[in-house]
Amino acid sequence: MPDLSLLPPSATIEGEDLRLGGCLVSDLAQRFGTPAYLIDEGALRARAREYLTALTSRHRRGRVCFAVKAYPSVSMIRVLVREGLGCDVVGAGELRLALAAGADPANIVMHGNAKSDEDIESALAARIGYIVVDGFDDIDRIARLADERTPVLLRVVPGVESATHAALATGGSQSNLVVVPVTGAYCFTMANNYNAALRPPVIYCDNGTARVGVRRETFDDLLAREVGES
Repeated sequence: MPDLSLLPPSATIEGEDLRLGGCLVSDLAQRFGTPAYLIDEGALRARAREYLTALTSRHRRGRVCFAVKAYPSVSMIRVLVREGLGCDVVGAGELRLALAAGADPANIVMHGNAKSDEDIESALAARIGYIVVDGFDDIDRIARLADERTPVLLRVVPGVESATHAALATGGSQSNLVVVPVTGAYCFTMANNYNAALRPPVIYCDNGTARVGVRRETFDDLLAREVGES
């Protein structure tokens, strides 16, 4: 019996043919020609809901984002957006695809350590949910290009080395991403003062243990920085 474990749950063998999502592959090949990508839409939707439920049932404010670079197709994005997923884009091109698919800008996150000024400007113009700060130059450029306060996320490298190819390793201390534990005073000050919005907590994870390094900022903290009338 052929191993179908890598195929969607709907996949079955029928004689010399394969049925996928209720359709015989031979019929699809005859109708649409080959090669062709076959996507079980029901399984895709079910998997999207599975991810979303698994996260939000534990973290109510959690957000699941589809990495548009994984399959940059408006048709694919549209299916996942309608199931409640957000979009993770790396530049202006992917952002255009997400918006064309009907994605809510508030549910779009842009990241990437090679963002151009054009990419950042497109994200600001679309008023997306977050721009991810992948390096300290991102802070400078967002501050220069933004006309108003802009929500950001900080991409953190945990400083964990892994036994893999150097081109695939992104969690080590030599990574080209922001590393919070060894940040200098200048960069910490910039990151700290750039955004007047409430900042999230900083959690340090090590050997299966998590501890709070910086507690979640509250409105009282924000108001405490205000200077009253002289």
